[in-house]
Amino acid sequence: MKKLVLLLEILALIAVMAAVVILGSPSETVVSGPADIEALWAIEDTREESGAPLVTHLLCDGVPMVYVESEDTFCCTLGLETGGDWPQMKITAPQARGLSLCFSDDYTYDWCDEAIGSGYSYELMAYTDKAYDYFNVVFTGLPLVSLTAEQAITQEDTPVRVTVSGYGEAAVSTYARAHLRGGLSLSAEKKAYKIEYTRRADGTGRVEWATPGLGRTDELLLLPMPFDSLLMRDRLSWDLYGRMTAQSSGFAPRKTAYAEVVINGEYAGVYLMMTPYSMERDLLSLGTEHLQDSVYRTCVAYMSEGRPLLEHPLREGAGYELFYSPQGGEPFAPLAGYIDLLLEEDDEAFCQKAMERLDLTSLLQSLILIQAGGMTDNVFNNLYIRAERMQAGYVYHFFPWDMDLAWGLKMEDIGFAFENWMFFPLADRLISLNPGGAVRAELLRLWEEACADLNLQTVQELTAAYAHELNASGAMARNAERWGTERYEADGFEIGDFASVRFALLDETIRRLAQEPEGRAPFLERTQYEGKGTPIQWDGE
Repeated sequence: MKKLVLLLEILALIAVMAAVVILGSPSETVVSGPADIEALWAIEDTREESGAPLVTHLLCDGVPMVYVESEDTFCCTLGLETGGDWPQMKITAPQARGLSLCFSDDYTYDWCDEAIGSGYSYELMAYTDKAYDYFNVVFTGLPLVSLTAEQAITQEDTPVRVTVSGYGEAAVSTYARAHLRGGLSLSAEKKAYKIEYTRRADGTGRVEWATPGLGRTDELLLLPMPFDSLLMRDRLSWDLYGRMTAQSSGFAPRKTAYAEVVINGEYAGVYLMMTPYSMERDLLSLGTEHLQDSVYRTCVAYMSEGRPLLEHPLREGAGYELFYSPQGGEPFAPLAGYIDLLLEEDDEAFCQKAMERLDLTSLLQSLILIQAGGMTDNVFNNLYIRAERMQAGYVYHFFPWDMDLAWGLKMEDIGFAFENWMFFPLADRLISLNPGGAVRAELLRLWEEACADLNLQTVQELTAAYAHELNASGAMARNAERWGTERYEADGFEIGDFASVRFALLDETIRRLAQEPEGRAPFLERTQYEGKGTPIQWDGE
């Protein structure tokens, strides 16, 4: 008995000392620092093992930690710039009456950045006066997202509870509605989600929150990147597109951030977190008159997600999906001038209509990005078209979406030597005919302007930064363990190798097009709406 009393006194002393270190308060249940092993044994000797978790809710400095129920492990984000020293942490258990908690592992023996990057798991003990239980905590450098639903999340809106936390930022913890999203990704085991924050538990009443890593928004996308084991391609595309276009208002390139995601208590891996285009608000940011515009997305017909669809007149199985149209009238009427361009057989008439109806800058910027990244999925699928209403008719603007099938994927379409021109029939015909010599000259101007960022050095810098986030956070290894990808460590060498070849070829191609304003380029003259790429060849070569 004397030994037991002595051990309990040791434990109490250790707890008091740890509470001082961790900034605890005597008025709340605080996780104490590492306890002496004999003190833990004393607790075990006088209590029964609970058989069920005693704690499923923890806060770190007031931010909810994410509980992975299937592993009885909490995840806590500490950011990537911690260095070797551990930050002072106040870990508390809300509403945990009669419960005490302490670390049984001394995490301070490890450097903080090493613990995060290596994914070390630390054991804690929870105990009452009758029972005890052990559980674990893992520290990550990425934001954390937790989705909890009472029923399976399907393609239909489902009420959920969502928590988004990032180190040094106020966490979002709110009601929401969520559904599965995507086309081909729906068949993948790792699902994509769209989340809309709501005021009420039944999923009604939209509300905005300042979301860690993204800023204020009322909706959120979680992209699983199932086809990209590097987990970099879509993010790289958005970052480069943002640098190319420098838009500041409607339909600006989306900001992205990595996050680790837990769905209904099960770890789901690394996701790319971003906000979708919000059609009405993006139009409104351009000015109230743009609420008369319409927005469509090119798509493979069977992936149209149930929205109204106009079939492509020249390619079976492709079409234009309606995303926004003013109330009243025929929703696809604003697209009539665009379809007329596709069907125009006379070259002179085509050139005149195209120069009047197409926003040349957005068309060529989209083309440049699609060609640079070897994007196989962004002409007949995942390209938005905005029909801007003008007095003389509609002018069409372009902006891409879902740019993950890029940067060396789908080499059968890009060409195994990366020599294929991605097929963009409308733009290709306009460049080939080159009315007034203006189109090829503008293509060269925009290419040279884009090359300030669309170059090998920028690609290497960005992919190195992504690799640092994925590796130093420990997230890449956890994702590989969860999904069996064999990519336990991230690097962007594969993308850099592709870009070094692709950029040089494009530079040569675009400059030659500008130097030979009337020169024939057979790769621009395909008339069949088939395939995705064709070798870059010149007449007579």
